[in-house]
Amino acid sequence: MRDPPSNVCRGFRAKSRLTGWYALHPIIRRLWAIEGRSSILVLLSLEPTPDGSDTSPAWLANAQRWGEDLRKRLGGPVTVQRVDVLVSVDVSLDDGTVIADLCWRDPCA
Repeated sequence: MRDPPSNVCRGFRAKSRLTGWYALHPIIRRLWAIEGRSSILVLLSLEPTPDGSDTSPAWLANAQRWGEDLRKRLGGPVTVQRVDVLVSVDVSLDDGTVIADLCWRDPCA
């Protein structure tokens, strides 16, 4: 039996590590990760504050630490960005491949 291509293994390991990281951070509503040629882009949608509107305080307090943690877990360059709304779509990206779309906390998913 032949081994799967290395990019398949790398993508599977990355998704597994991202899933574990997502499970540890309940403030993150959705996570979408795109593997590019030289780095992974992680898009995060956060739970709003108790008044239901703002995600900025949590982002400002945690963004740098989350980026560092994800770089360690994934073993390479990672860019983390906050987005207000993530829509799960079937996309074809010239610059990368969607390796994770995690949304079990999102009531709209």
